[in-house]
Amino acid sequence: MINTPDITFRPIQLVDAPLLFAWRQKPHVAAWWNVAPYEAGTYEEVEEEIREDLELGGHDSFLILFDGQPIGYGQTYNAGDASGDWWPDEDESTSGLDLLIGEESLTGRGLGPLVVCAICDQLFADPKVQSIIADPNPDNLRSIRCFEKAGFLIERHMETPDGQALLMRLCRESN
Repeated sequence: MINTPDITFRPIQLVDAPLLFAWRQKPHVAAWWNVAPYEAGTYEEVEEEIREDLELGGHDSFLILFDGQPIGYGQTYNAGDASGDWWPDEDESTSGLDLLIGEESLTGRGLGPLVVCAICDQLFADPKVQSIIADPNPDNLRSIRCFEKAGFLIERHMETPDGQALLMRLCRESN
């Protein structure tokens, strides 16, 4: 377990593309993150994703910093505004959360749930947010356990545009 970590966040910038690309090539990330439509085949594709995020918005993308050093990436979004078939049953009171810890040496040490809790605290600072959802792959046991340790509950198995997922939710009243 990591003691008293300094977890902060900063908005993603185009200059972060090399770091995000490198993380997404690591096996512990690539197995779960690099699925359509987020396949990271080339550096240019990752750079274009960041550019589109910055230009179009739709979700907040950020680097996760631990003691000032980048260790991961996250994105939050309004699930009620998500495009396509992502969250047809959700409204503007639900935020979605995706994240990765890119630095493999920091996985399995209890940092992930602390990061998730810190992000959720920021999301719940908005009184309109009543719940936060995540959708890990059912085979990604490390991610599922991370969200469970942060207080998320499994609601159901589901099919997303990316394939099978577990819908997990943290409600304001349980936070």
